[in-house]
Amino acid sequence: MSCSELTTKIGKTLLFIGNECHAWTINDFVRAARNARAMGIDTIVPKRADGMLRWFANLKQIEAERQATLDQGCGYIPFIYSYGPQFGEAQIAGECTLLAELQDANDGMVVCDMEVEWNGRSDAAERFTQYVRQHPQHTLIVTTWADPIQQNWQGVIRALLPVVTAWWPQQYSTWLAAQTHQFIDLGATCIHPCVDLLGEFGANDPLNIASSAMAAGHTSLGIWEYISACQNPTLVRAITAVMGKHLTSTQPVTLPNPPETSHPKIQWKHYTLLSGDTLGSIAQKLHIANWYQDLYLPNAAMLNRIAQAHGYPDSRNGSLIFPGTELIYPIISV
Repeated sequence: MSCSELTTKIGKTLLFIGNECHAWTINDFVRAARNARAMGIDTIVPKRADGMLRWFANLKQIEAERQATLDQGCGYIPFIYSYGPQFGEAQIAGECTLLAELQDANDGMVVCDMEVEWNGRSDAAERFTQYVRQHPQHTLIVTTWADPIQQNWQGVIRALLPVVTAWWPQQYSTWLAAQTHQFIDLGATCIHPCVDLLGEFGANDPLNIASSAMAAGHTSLGIWEYISACQNPTLVRAITAVMGKHLTSTQPVTLPNPPETSHPKIQWKHYTLLSGDTLGSIAQKLHIANWYQDLYLPNAAMLNRIAQAHGYPDSRNGSLIFPGTELIYPIISV
């Protein structure tokens, strides 16, 4: 599939949906699609697996999510986060199998988010390519760092070039947006920048980044991410307008997970991270139903700072955590 054919298929504007969709129902996807369309978004890109940990019961669920989204006039492309070489050959093979399954359930398209675990691992990228080639005729999109040279991705990109249809660099700051030439210099084509609506990664002007991308001839643009978009619909509409969308809808955007009308009492507890802990395992240990809401979000700023102190750009939504860190979590009573 050529880049122009891909844009025709997925549209000019795409909206990522991260960990918040972990346990979504079909009705949640319907609402997300309606919100997306009201902001000028063509396609939603929800996370449906974390490594080989599936966030769906079976492929019929993926097909149902896709159809419910399409019924609202919105496209649907699932993405997974890839841990690949961090857990060895079996992980790489398993993730490639999962990507192929998602492609089969979604008209041949899937997105793979590949980040720190792949830094400097051109050998693992070659193995990844070999596994992907076992499932031909599919459209694989990779979203990753916007500064591949700084992340030691030169060999990784070259190894992946034969199987990647499009690259979605995460241009989450003004500086990162100026690094598109790195992909071009490494031989990558069909580049669709992705912008962040916040300023988490430094000076950021997503509207100007979108304008520059359009002027440079990039035909599609990704936006991170759904909750921020629902909180900033005017900015999202401005970005989609820059990408050539002419909005006529007056449909309001409804925030996900609206606050309860009651006022429960919250008592904050503490937990110190041990070696081998993950936020998911801690949630099970402490009988916390929603690790993202009750463990990650209250500690997100601190976890990001600690990850940065260890040389990472952020904690990757709580995936990069370190022993000795003290977390807080709520105990709620009505």
